[in-house]
Amino acid sequence: MKMICCRFNLEMPQLEVSDFQKIEHIRRSIQKRKEPLALIIDDAQNLSHDALGALLRLTLFQQAPAKMQVVLLGLPLTLDRCKKLCQELQLQQSFSQGAIKPWDAAQTESYIIKRFSESGLQSSKRVCRRTCRQIHQLSGGVPMQINRRSNMM
Repeated sequence: MKMICCRFNLEMPQLEVSDFQKIEHIRRSIQKRKEPLALIIDDAQNLSHDALGALLRLTLFQQAPAKMQVVLLGLPLTLDRCKKLCQELQLQQSFSQGAIKPWDAAQTESYIIKRFSESGLQSSKRVCRRTCRQIHQLSGGVPMQINRRSNMM
């Protein structure tokens, strides 16, 4: 909540009020704005249970017209966590969702070679095809995981 207030120049709610009242205060402040907001969070799987719950309450309890759009980018477990939290919070509304398809082995290999060439490696022959296949297998073709596995090399 503090991050959202700071980022969008909103007045921070008083510390002694309940979380529900803080969220309601922020939601009302967002509704008063003339222009809509877009909040994009990368690696959303790293959000705490409380932070994810607060984001869901802020976005799903909006009145029309919606002034705040939240985009969560992350691993598929993020979607599972959102669905579970909606059940816990007894939210009847649904949210838009999409999935980025993982890359196949060839796409993974070309991405790794491109990253190596950007880092100054002159010849891609140094990159073993077997290593690229192993990185693909371990990462599942998810770009964030490919980066993580490649950085570990």
